[in-house]
Amino acid sequence: MKRFARASHGIEGLCWKIGMFLILGWALLPASTAAQSLWLPPYQPMQFGVESVQPDIRDLKGVSGAYFVTGTVSLTSGTEFVAEMPVAYFRTDAERSGADTKLGNPYVGLALTPKRSPLMIEVGGRIPIAENASTTVLGQHAEVGRPGAFLPEGGMFTVAGNTRLMFSESTSLRLRAGGFYAHSTEAARAPSMPKVDRDLFVQYGSVLWYEGDTFTGGLGFTGHANLTGQGNYGQKSRHDLAATIHITGVPIVKPGIFAAWNIDDELRYANSSGRAQDARRNITSWRFGVSLSTTLY
Repeated sequence: MKRFARASHGIEGLCWKIGMFLILGWALLPASTAAQSLWLPPYQPMQFGVESVQPDIRDLKGVSGAYFVTGTVSLTSGTEFVAEMPVAYFRTDAERSGADTKLGNPYVGLALTPKRSPLMIEVGGRIPIAENASTTVLGQHAEVGRPGAFLPEGGMFTVAGNTRLMFSESTSLRLRAGGFYAHSTEAARAPSMPKVDRDLFVQYGSVLWYEGDTFTGGLGFTGHANLTGQGNYGQKSRHDLAATIHITGVPIVKPGIFAAWNIDDELRYANSSGRAQDARRNITSWRFGVSLSTTLY
């Protein structure tokens, strides 16, 4: 338990340092950004994409994951409409093969960029339509930077700020921080996911981007933590490291690959019950994915 407490305090200290870095970044008057998924090619308005994310789940006798269909539409020079539809899927490899798909909680919102401001504000929420089903619960393991996408019968309202620091013509750092309120009428949740009742969360993330003529690459960190729920910080938070590469030197549609690693799974299961230890052995910290994106000007 002492080891787990020290690790939890270590993550809390790391998150405090990241928060201070985000505040410092905003104080440097960086360049403005645009609304889109954290893992698609950055700073491109009127962007549409399809992302497929598959967690590494052993002994599942099937394939589980999620699709995320996203799009942004410019309404005015400083306003973008943002929408996302998550879809969870499960296909069995057993003798009696079958497949199941379930809709997650769609996101709709606005991205607001005031004139002469380096800050882009996201205001939106998820509509609670996800069912309490095994396919939906498994889909929660694909929520890398998308909290609440498959929360059973759960909705959320979010407010976040985005900006970027330009290091060179091809290298920049996107910063994102804010909070969201989430509620769920169902207790079903995937192992390693923070419990949700009616709680307030803080969210934070950053992605270092390189934009070249042939490819665009990103290395990022994203996390969120429950501020009002019961339990210690390690039990109420989730943090992921992720990397993505997109081939941008092709016309119209840009393909990409994605990999993410949950950095606090080991801490959460260090002193957990035998049942949770079994779940930890079956569900690894890795998530992999592919994407296709395009822009309309």
